[in-house]
Amino acid sequence: MHLIFEGWKIVKDMKHVIIGAGPAGLSAGYNFARHDISPLILEKDSVIGGLSRTREVKYDGDVYLSDAGPHRFFSHNKDLYDMIEELLGEDWLVVDRLTRQFIDGKYYDYPVNIVQALKNVGPVKALHMMLDYLEATVRKLVGASRKNTFEDWVLLNFGRTLAEFNMLNYTEKIWGIPCSHISGAWAAQRIKGMNAFDIVKKALLKGGGPRSMVNSFYYPRKGIQQIYDAMADFTVTQGGVIEKEACITKIDHDGDEVKSIEYSNKKGEKVAVDLESLISSMPITDLVRLLDPPAPDNVIEAAGKLGYRDQVQVWLIIDKPHIIEDTWIYFPTTPPTFGRMMEPKNWVPSLSPEHRSSLLVEYFVFKDDEIWQMTDDEIIAKTMKELEDLGFVRQNKLLKGYVYRTEKSYPKWNLVYKKYLDVIYEYLDKFSNLYCIGRNGRFYYNNQDHSIETGLLAAQSVIEGKKYDLTKVGMEDSYFESGMLYRKN
Repeated sequence: MHLIFEGWKIVKDMKHVIIGAGPAGLSAGYNFARHDISPLILEKDSVIGGLSRTREVKYDGDVYLSDAGPHRFFSHNKDLYDMIEELLGEDWLVVDRLTRQFIDGKYYDYPVNIVQALKNVGPVKALHMMLDYLEATVRKLVGASRKNTFEDWVLLNFGRTLAEFNMLNYTEKIWGIPCSHISGAWAAQRIKGMNAFDIVKKALLKGGGPRSMVNSFYYPRKGIQQIYDAMADFTVTQGGVIEKEACITKIDHDGDEVKSIEYSNKKGEKVAVDLESLISSMPITDLVRLLDPPAPDNVIEAAGKLGYRDQVQVWLIIDKPHIIEDTWIYFPTTPPTFGRMMEPKNWVPSLSPEHRSSLLVEYFVFKDDEIWQMTDDEIIAKTMKELEDLGFVRQNKLLKGYVYRTEKSYPKWNLVYKKYLDVIYEYLDKFSNLYCIGRNGRFYYNNQDHSIETGLLAAQSVIEGKKYDLTKVGMEDSYFESGMLYRKN
């Protein structure tokens, strides 16, 4: 039994603890619950869902719903579709997708329709795109090209003109650093199996056949959080506990196993829990700083070298029944200063009232950037002005605006991140009962299906007493958005 300080509350019979009630943490809890294990899930926020939460506001008697970004569901794993269909039933919908890029006042399909792009840019630029691609292909064939950075990867597969047109600029807008400073692993993960030749071939052969994950997707009727609400409800009904506004203060270990965890609950009470397993989706850089005895100096130093990209999201209630045709739009160029926009109503009509709609606009920032420091009113005014300048909606159509600042939305994969991440992994892998899951828990930019898988596998590792290799999740040898849409059972 570890030392319990006087006045601390002891939680009994909660042997398996999960940090974080986002997609990864709730999936782990759900798997435990299906196997009659009652976990304790600790969430720092007042709501569950993590980055995949769905927000709700009421205005003028109407209810509006929006996810914290365009979080559609797609996966190469059919078992995940079956699992979620079991959870949601008839609320698991197929949504037709229209996603485009808005560049210099014109729309371009996304994923890239290279035939359309060549038509839109005009003959001179189209010729440059084709010649650059041919040059890159020759360099690739003779092995004269590097693949160390994101820029190297994109130039190799698309040529410079096309790459600069809509890939390098958008990536730099997301990350806030030059593509020459972004690891090639980012491209290897996000656009593997994707190149200009394959895009042209698919465009020329486009026709009938099964629907793909590119042009349609599954989505819950009430927003993406409905998946995780269902997981949470099941976990609690089976005896699990989800404690919100829980602040982790210490994780005790003996060098081989994690032995206990200490936290403060929303009442300010200090709580200590002895445990048999710990599954963590909290940022791995925070996790290592909570260990007691402290992690070695080189591990703490490595954690300090890893960084994140943050977000500012602006949700606008608009006095129009519809604003755009798209499910979401990318903005690679500047202006505008925002990078992505979605109209929730185009996903499921009931997410906004019939006579009005809403827009969610996303800025990719660092916390010390000017826009993060602006007041909410200043951010809303700036966003509406840019939307009006682009011709999307007049400023006098704004009814209400909301601003949300989100820290650590994306792990930053610069050229040296892996060296430091490997130091952390090497140390944490020594703990036989510790599992790091999810995007920030693994410092791995993955999609929500991969977060779900890591949570399920971590719990399964505990259940079976066999440690599954979570590093293989999300490593399919194909473009992330490829594959056919699975049919419902």
